[in-house]
Amino acid sequence: MIEVINYSPEYKDEWDKFVKSADNFSFLFLRDYIEYHSDRFEDYSLLLIENRNIKALLPGNIYNDDFISHQGLTYGGIILPKNTSFEKHLLYLNSFIDYLKHKNIKHFILKSQNYFYSQTQQNAYEYIFASNTLIDKQYDLGTHIKCTSHEFPKKCVRKGKLALYETHSASDASLFWPLLEKSLDSIYDSKPVHTLEEIEKLKSNFPENIQFIHLINIETGELDAGAVLFAINEVVKVQYLAVNENGRKNRASDVLYYNLIAHLKEKYQYIDFGTNMKYDNSINSSLLSTKEKFGTSIHPVIKYKIDITSTLKF
Repeated sequence: MIEVINYSPEYKDEWDKFVKSADNFSFLFLRDYIEYHSDRFEDYSLLLIENRNIKALLPGNIYNDDFISHQGLTYGGIILPKNTSFEKHLLYLNSFIDYLKHKNIKHFILKSQNYFYSQTQQNAYEYIFASNTLIDKQYDLGTHIKCTSHEFPKKCVRKGKLALYETHSASDASLFWPLLEKSLDSIYDSKPVHTLEEIEKLKSNFPENIQFIHLINIETGELDAGAVLFAINEVVKVQYLAVNENGRKNRASDVLYYNLIAHLKEKYQYIDFGTNMKYDNSINSSLLSTKEKFGTSIHPVIKYKIDITSTLKF
């Protein structure tokens, strides 16, 4: 027998335990991460229980009449154990949809998690959703590196620029965050998703998963560029990367990309450089070109919008 229920705090330990052993584990799915912005999103996370055991989780929130998995996370989707059969993928998906339908939810929206975050690289839901023409799909262009086969293209960065900078880990984001905020405001007229207080609280909760990187100009002693990294098992994601005006003159972003890749590919299987899109959903060609210069590969990042008011069945 299958039962779908809403998350409540009494399930926190069970939720986190399931996430930690899941095939598609991410610390973003742990409750202390999901709830750091609980004031901004109406949490509506779901648990699927089969024969008295949790078999699947679905982090999400409600926005208007839509269920989004999850509006406050980089990606979402159904969290599953290793070696879940295709039949179970279908069964659990339909069970969640039936539950949401009975709650008068109109749409189920999720931004897919890239395949390389799955320990067994399962990709069943991408096939299930792609084969249905009634589902709206939005495609972003992502970039990544498979570390075991990566080679730097020739002349991707000038040796003179490499000699101008040193790369260091930082214990906090207080020096980098003003640089990041100024960069996003001047280039994109936007702000970071996290505030300084939020990212430092998350760092204290997940010290092994969140890393702050500084690129220091050895002539001036100034911070010219930096990055925030999210490490998840064998994958590390560049969550934020920013360069100041002086850094742009000295091609500090090239140095930072080179140094990050050279260091990270010795420790991880994949480096996720995120998407390369403008706010009008067109490709940011300049950003994409910069990343490709360092030997990245491209992959689709897909957002699905499923109308669950219909008789749709998978």
